[in-house]
Amino acid sequence: MSRLRGGTVGARFTILYAVAFLLSGVGLLGLTFLLSDLSMVRSVPAGPVPGGNLSAEGSPAAAQQRIRELEHQLGTVHAQQSRQYLVAALMALIVMAVAAALLGRLLARRVLRPLRLLTSATRRISADSLDRRLDVAGPADEVRELADTIDELLGRLEASFTA
Repeated sequence: MSRLRGGTVGARFTILYAVAFLLSGVGLLGLTFLLSDLSMVRSVPAGPVPGGNLSAEGSPAAAQQRIRELEHQLGTVHAQQSRQYLVAALMALIVMAVAAALLGRLLARRVLRPLRLLTSATRRISADSLDRRLDVAGPADEVRELADTIDELLGRLEASFTA
């Protein structure tokens, strides 16, 4: 966690975006897996199979035994399908986590681009060029507020140097 605090803002945005995506993906997959498991209805014979006088091979006991065998086979198939679904879902989650990290990095770069431009413009201003201003155009957001604050600071510095 201390590494996360010491990294760049872009790296932190990337990691936080990927973790948020991963946690929501795990929750969604867990919920889907749970609901798909609950939707499987297993029927259990309620009582003897109706049928009267049947031959030994077609007796109610033989029919009930066959039903139990089929239910066991159905349970086995369901368990195999559940495992296959879980493996496929985990593989998809891993692929999507990588995609989320790449997308998070792209978004972090895009979001932080105005700050990089602001930093670059501020570095070009020296004691010899205190009359220059950043004059950031765009929406009245946090970046513009920071640029306006830096411009005011440069104005005060210019006034101090002139005096």
